[in-house]
Amino acid sequence: MVGDAHQPLHVSVRLNAAGKWDKLGNGLTVNNPFNLQKPKTTLHAFWDDLPGPSSLRGVQLDAVTRVLLSTIPHPPRAISSDQWIEESWRIANESAYPQGNDALPTIRSEFYENSQKIAFQRISEAGCRLGDLLNDLLRTRKVPE
Repeated sequence: MVGDAHQPLHVSVRLNAAGKWDKLGNGLTVNNPFNLQKPKTTLHAFWDDLPGPSSLRGVQLDAVTRVLLSTIPHPPRAISSDQWIEESWRIANESAYPQGNDALPTIRSEFYENSQKIAFQRISEAGCRLGDLLNDLLRTRKVPE
């Protein structure tokens, strides 16, 4: 739940070019030339895939984690999950949708690079905040003797 609250498309709702509500980016198909495995996908799936494939494991996952931890500072402590969701809502409205009203928008390099930067930032924030949350919960929990 902590990670999901940080993915901007998990909280987005907006009118699409046809005047219909698009919930979570699932109603918008995009052409993504940066992913040869899935050149046509939903915007939601595009964002889900930005931090790396879900198959990332072991040494590769450890390497990506080290890079993220070394390049992205620990975020300020967020007061509540409402704040995490508000951050994602703002990002979704400002940066998560490609510009234009094309029936099949193409992901451009500038949009891709900005989206990837946001995704790395958000996944790092989610990890740090989950760590903070677990530390707080374990600190206040009475350990059986």
